[in-house]
Amino acid sequence: MLLQEYLKEKNLTQCQAAEALGVGQGLISSWINGERLPRPENMKKIKEWTEDAVQPNDFYLDKEEEKKDA
Repeated sequence: MLLQEYLKEKNLTQCQAAEALGVGQGLISSWINGERLPRPENMKKIKEWTEDAVQPNDFYLDKEEEKKDA
């Protein structure tokens, strides 16, 4: 599941996610928009915070889908 999908499903804002993960809202936005990939320590936090709904591979799989669509 993509992070953006998780936030929408749980009715959470990027600001709430940022606070829960201990990062800035801008960083959450850059992850969601595919501008940056979370560092391994942040991927671990995301996985734990989302109770395994968002996996590290989800960030890479999303990138692969973008390449196929181009």
